Amino acid sequence: MIDVPSIFRNKTPDTDKLTAYGFRPAQAGYEKRFPIMRDQYTMLVRLTPEGDADFSVFDCETNEEYLPAHVHSATGSFVGEIH
Repeated sequence: MIDVPSIFRNKTPDTDKLTAYGFRPAQAGYEKRFPIMRDQYTMLVRLTPEGDADFSVFDCETNEEYLPAHVHSATGSFVGEIH
């Protein structure tokens, strides 16, 4: 599983670089959506001005959050591809 918060830990967000990479201003900082799993899911990465990061994974067909993406102990080939 990608540990999104650890990628951004101890870093200060550079808004110019974030926007150049495709992040958009959001209510609590910046966010960007990434298609994953052959466009079946979307990963939303959120960054606060303080540098905190979080992510959510959504099913593109139902637009519902895919909660097993946050469960470290979830197993199976499908969940393994998401992680």
